[in-house]
Amino acid sequence: MTSISSDLSPSMPARRRSRVLPYVVLLILAALVAGLVWYATRPVAMLVQGEAEAPRVDVSARVPGRVVELGADVGDRVEQGALLVRLENAQLTTNLGAAQAALVVAQRNETAIGATRPEIIRAREAELAAAERKVEAAQAQLELTRAGASPEDRAVAAAQVDQARAAIGQAEANIDELTVTAPQGGQVTGRMVELGENVGAGAPLFTIVDLDRTWFTFNIRENLLGGLKVGDRLRVQVPALDAQVDATVTLINAQGDFASWRATRATGDFDLRSFEVRAAPATPVPGLRPGMSALIRPAEAEGA
Repeated sequence: MTSISSDLSPSMPARRRSRVLPYVVLLILAALVAGLVWYATRPVAMLVQGEAEAPRVDVSARVPGRVVELGADVGDRVEQGALLVRLENAQLTTNLGAAQAALVVAQRNETAIGATRPEIIRAREAELAAAERKVEAAQAQLELTRAGASPEDRAVAAAQVDQARAAIGQAEANIDELTVTAPQGGQVTGRMVELGENVGAGAPLFTIVDLDRTWFTFNIRENLLGGLKVGDRLRVQVPALDAQVDATVTLINAQGDFASWRATRATGDFDLRSFEVRAAPATPVPGLRPGMSALIRPAEAEGA
């Protein structure tokens, strides 16, 4: 018996290991499955995509004309008041000359109405001397002649002068509009005219974007705001720059009904509005341009 037991003893640990091994494998597999389930169902802050924006101005002229000079091109940086385009319009120049001539006529007419010619006065005096029996009537005629035009006539003449001056002012303003300048500083991102081209009033000529005043805009459903408020700080990811940008919320504004999420009666939910959220970078971001994507997690916002 002793010899038989000694012969079997070395094989006992191997048999135990063979029996335990499947349980170890099952435990490892269960742990892996549990880890995968946790990773797939873990709470993750919602990622919201927006984009960078900047003040944009489409420049046009108030009056029509032919392009005779271009002061900027696409890609140029311009300051406010810089020349963009100069137009030419012969009709406007002619209108100014006509208005100036009309003013001269109105002024001379006003002078003529306010004065009575000396020869008319002498004739009336002679009539008074010769008409001994019609002294009173002749005297009245003389006084009327000396008085000149009536107050109404004088007022009309003065109004005509004012009207002529106003016409000159309008003609000069139209001439000034032939020179189109930049309403704001920034970069020229669009030029829609060529030298020698005829353009109409209100036609777009240039587009200027102020890259020094960029901001981020996001459209967020209200149930995802997570208590976000003006003044909170956001960490904005800009994939195009491979950078993280600190920004401050400057605006939270409800959008129109077209941007609402409509619930169905079957679900028992309620309608949800979308809000426009704007955030301004804490410091200038080199290379940031309008249209670049921006990513945030509203739940990770920091209070002011």
